[in-house]
Amino acid sequence: MPNFPVFYWILQNFEESVEGKYLEDICHLTAHHHSNPAQTPQLAATYWKSSQKWPEQFERNRGSRSLDFDSCLKFLTAGKPKPFPQIGKLAVFLPVGDLAYTRVVDMLDIPKIAEYMAQLNKGAANTLRKLKIINSKASGQDMHGFVDKTRQLYRILGELLTED
Repeated sequence: MPNFPVFYWILQNFEESVEGKYLEDICHLTAHHHSNPAQTPQLAATYWKSSQKWPEQFERNRGSRSLDFDSCLKFLTAGKPKPFPQIGKLAVFLPVGDLAYTRVVDMLDIPKIAEYMAQLNKGAANTLRKLKIINSKASGQDMHGFVDKTRQLYRILGELLTED
């Protein structure tokens, strides 16, 4: 069976394509190491409905060339019930980061990136620890140092990596 992305323009098409199929036939259940039984095709209807609110986000920022990063994060995660259930604090950075690279969302500066890295204390902070750039969990007390270390990493990456 070929493995390629499929895009749906209306929810009904998606629902028809998954109807009667086993979950294992629709998605890679352990793509993120652990299977989450709450992540099912039935979430598509909720996501579809919530995604219809994107134009409101752009309308609020009329006159601005892009959306505020923090506002975009809140849009994707805030509220009861959550507009996009099963998308947590870490996973939400993937689409918002992609939107920043496409300039739909404001790009963060290094101090703000460092703040989020410290808050989440996940892969990016762990990488800084493994590279011996930082010694322990970043906290409010040593945030200035964490920002400096993050700048150091970005400077090194900037010297080693080219646009190509």
